[in-house]
Amino acid sequence: MRIDEAGSDRGVPEEVEALARTSFDLDGDDAARLPEMVWSDSDRAARVRLLAWDGDRIVGVAVGSVVEATGFLDLLAVAPEWRRRGIGRELLGRWETRAAVLGGETLAIGANLHSYAWPGVDIRYTPAIAMFLKAGYARRDVLFNMDVDLMEVVPPTASELRRIEDAGVTLRRGVVEDADTLARHTASEWTEVWARETQAALHRSPSSIFLAFAEDEVIGFAAHSVLRATHFGPLATAPAWRRIGLGGALTRLALADMVSLGQRIVEIAWVAQDAIPFYSRSVNARLGRTFWTMTRKGTET
Repeated sequence: MRIDEAGSDRGVPEEVEALARTSFDLDGDDAARLPEMVWSDSDRAARVRLLAWDGDRIVGVAVGSVVEATGFLDLLAVAPEWRRRGIGRELLGRWETRAAVLGGETLAIGANLHSYAWPGVDIRYTPAIAMFLKAGYARRDVLFNMDVDLMEVVPPTASELRRIEDAGVTLRRGVVEDADTLARHTASEWTEVWARETQAALHRSPSSIFLAFAEDEVIGFAAHSVLRATHFGPLATAPAWRRIGLGGALTRLALADMVSLGQRIVEIAWVAQDAIPFYSRSVNARLGRTFWTMTRKGTET
């Protein structure tokens, strides 16, 4: 068994998609998309891609990035028949060393806003958590996804929509011509990752984002299917325009669109703790997957 560093010039090897399929609770589309989310080069991040080989066969993968003195481990997987041989720990150690060389003073698992695949380590993957704990990582935070049964969600009522319209707000599906005003809104109010995700949703065909406008400027949005076909989000409304039911209406418009695409159970990804009551009340969402984020000091170089 040998471990090599890979480049991005040839894209994600097919064997890495197969590793994702056998290592995580994913359907076929998610297994293909997961490595794509973390593999490509980024202007903001130095990328590290490590492959473990048995002869000419890839049996393990570790992918991470270094941003502003933090090294993020974004993907670690070993083929089932090669587990319990120390390959995962070897990949982790090699990644830690490379991350330190690239300036990673702190090492983190999860909460990577620059290359988001999952919020952290799904707590159901107990062997992975045990390995990270043994390697010196400590739990930093607990993050959540929420599940929504779309058959329980009703569209916004006429009275809700009338109240929003009376406040001078228009709701509709986004179109590519909205790109500039949407970019202005996200740049002034929200994170870089939400700016990327909302633009990605806007440029789908058809777009998978619903926008709220006041005087031709975007003041809120609800997107879906950005990273995965079964994921809702991001959702946001400008602080000055809250308390008129805008967030709930946008959420239910987007979820109704997911119903039209054949979805039944969807996940709201990376839900902020203070948003749990909102989603529970507005669409009967329930807590679903739970994730740990973990950190440790970087390896000395």
